[in-house]
Amino acid sequence: MGQDDTKAFRDKLRENSSLAIINDADGYTNVRDGKSSQSNIIDKIYKNELFYFHPEAGENWLIVNKFWNVYGYVHRSRIQSIETLTTDSKISLIRDIFKKEQSFIKSRKAGEQTSEEWISHHEKKYDPILEITEELICQTKNEELLKLLLTNMKLDTGSADEAPMWALGAIYVCNPDWTIKQIKLTQSTSLKVELEFGFENVTYNQKPDNYEELKQMINEL
Repeated sequence: MGQDDTKAFRDKLRENSSLAIINDADGYTNVRDGKSSQSNIIDKIYKNELFYFHPEAGENWLIVNKFWNVYGYVHRSRIQSIETLTTDSKISLIRDIFKKEQSFIKSRKAGEQTSEEWISHHEKKYDPILEITEELICQTKNEELLKLLLTNMKLDTGSADEAPMWALGAIYVCNPDWTIKQIKLTQSTSLKVELEFGFENVTYNQKPDNYEELKQMINEL
């Protein structure tokens, strides 16, 4: 695949992309360098791996990005958009990702060396699923998922990763009283700082009408 082709893929994905898993009874599907089952296989996507795809009407072969700059095509019949999963399926997927992240954090805190497996999980699953998580929690007030997010953030205090803070900030904006209540239950002072950071960032370009009230609630936390 030429450099110009790769740039075109990236441009399309930036315009409109969705998170997905595969829908394939074989447990994996092939990523190809062209819009045909005869095109070269350049990679594989396995069950429960996350990737981005560009939904395009009228196209059977869709552009996908399997992180680490792996771009190619997958047949639309093999793509299951996370957005189209049932609520229960989304919760189950997020729960599994969050719990595995938690086990990696605990291992690292116990002095074990940061593994490539943890880095891969964090960057290819945990961070990407956070946007879906914040939307789901805003819609459902799922206490279990918020508690898992807060636990992971509390365990990973001092992390340079801002994505969980942004997610928490967005959840707070849509459900402020409920979110404050859950944070208080953790008895963690670090979460107040991370909530404030996330809140300021998600409201930077467009402040809600009750911005000052929300800010005051954080100050009183």
